[in-house]
Amino acid sequence: MKTNSLKSKILLIAFILMATFSSKAQNILLNSSFNSGSTNWNYNGNLVEINPVSAYGSSGSNAVAEIDVEVGLSQRVAITKGASYQFTFKGSRRTSSGTPSSVAMRIRVTGATSGTYYVNTTKAYTNTSFSFATQSYSFNIPSSSTDSYVVVSMVAYNNTGTLGVIVDDVQLINTSATTSLPVVFGTFSATAQNNKVTINFTTEQEINNDRFEIERSSNGVDFTTVATLKGTNTSVTHQYNVVDVPSTTGTFQYRIHQIDVDGKSTYSKIVAVRMLTSSENFKVFPTVATTQVNIALSLTETNTISIMILDVQGRIYMQQQQVIGNGSNQQSINVSSLSKGMYYIQIKSNDGSIKMTQAFQKA
Repeated sequence: MKTNSLKSKILLIAFILMATFSSKAQNILLNSSFNSGSTNWNYNGNLVEINPVSAYGSSGSNAVAEIDVEVGLSQRVAITKGASYQFTFKGSRRTSSGTPSSVAMRIRVTGATSGTYYVNTTKAYTNTSFSFATQSYSFNIPSSSTDSYVVVSMVAYNNTGTLGVIVDDVQLINTSATTSLPVVFGTFSATAQNNKVTINFTTEQEINNDRFEIERSSNGVDFTTVATLKGTNTSVTHQYNVVDVPSTTGTFQYRIHQIDVDGKSTYSKIVAVRMLTSSENFKVFPTVATTQVNIALSLTETNTISIMILDVQGRIYMQQQQVIGNGSNQQSINVSSLSKGMYYIQIKSNDGSIKMTQAFQKA
């Protein structure tokens, strides 16, 4: 009886572990919590407004987006044919002075090729005190669909003013993947430096994974493979990196095409990076500093830029955001409080098209 009991306990534990391991779902939308500002949410030139939640009637510094007559959200994302999805978000009426008693928005998930509305609804908010409520919508992408992408959009509905709905935590989850997800992606980034783009990504698990194909596009639609990496089929976090050298400058989009041993495949999210043109430049000097470093940045158009100082472990020591005008710009940063060692200055635009890093030594 003791042996049978032990076997039962082992089987029960194994079952629980298998259920936990296979139930992990992945949100495929980028910048869901708006921690990177408007990045990824301005598809087709859509205007976006991101502010701390305290600006809209609540308290705290959590970044949120507003939906009103002037601003909204729009993101294009790759999907899997034949899969089921769940679209969720948190919403609240803006409660600062002057907001209409009822504000609403239209929510759509639209097939990028077919124009099919997989989600097409409106939601009104009348709460008098600021309070987020979670909404959830489910839909399927037919196996015969012509859509490889959908566009997620949130725009004002029956509201002609500039005070509207506040949203946060916008997610699109492939619920079909909760039963069998061969690869779970972790982080994914692309950084431009010295006419090269370094692509870094991690996986949290790999099952029957054959390879990864790194794909690049200059228009966000047509992708070509620039590198292939063999999968490791590990159950722990694994780091991958590859260097791409585009032959031209401009903005490029990268994605990862993951292919199973049986030929089935999925796509990662898309990240954008901008290679500086001949009239643009980013320099950090001096390369060995004691009290301050200088940043010289030239752009061909005005952009909102985040400036960060990081150490070699990726820890952030300083972060600020400012609007950089077109032409030549220069500013100084006090680094006297930093300990001796190697650091990086990273600049990143809100739309994700600019992301560059330069190193300096603190003496």
